[in-house]
Amino acid sequence: MGSSDNPEKALEQFQSLALVEDGWIPTRGYLILVLNRDADAGLFDLLDIAKRFDMDGDIRLITDVRHDGELRDTIHLESIDRVEPPRS
Repeated sequence: MGSSDNPEKALEQFQSLALVEDGWIPTRGYLILVLNRDADAGLFDLLDIAKRFDMDGDIRLITDVRHDGELRDTIHLESIDRVEPPRS
């Protein structure tokens, strides 16, 4: 299953993790997740979900992103389809 098939389902899976406090889909094939620094674990669970939904084309941790008026840590996930478009 690719992320472009069901990005809302992928976002729902990510948001079920304690590590993820918030998230949104700014554009097709791209997710931004706000990380919860108080979570004990969950990074590898997050990576497993990213692979399952083909959202592991490019993964970047970005600190100090303004979210709801606060500086937060985020993880940006880009689908394999966006990073490596299918060849004709």
